[in-house]
Amino acid sequence: MAIAEMALAGRLGLRLSLADLPHTPEVARDDLALFSETSGRFLVEIRAEDAADFEKLMDGVLWACLGEVTARNELRISGLQGNEVITVQVEALKAAWQQEAGCPGHGS
Repeated sequence: MAIAEMALAGRLGLRLSLADLPHTPEVARDDLALFSETSGRFLVEIRAEDAADFEKLMDGVLWACLGEVTARNELRISGLQGNEVITVQVEALKAAWQQEAGCPGHGS
């Protein structure tokens, strides 16, 4: 959900890969990797020019770069094994969110 919210807020696309996601052996499926909530897990967006400073800051902490912001208006996620698991237009995410939130003119 946080990934979709980032795409909506920035009105940009995201390309992510779960292949480098630190995880335990119990998280062997893409749906578990995407939707499990683990305390201490954060999703952080860093400008490219700040990447080296961020990496220094995270020295000694288990972390991974999972993707990048793109100019394409889509959220694209590949799974733990590299297979494509989600491709959706950001506008479709927005419409679904508005419908769920009950925004006027966008369904109930």
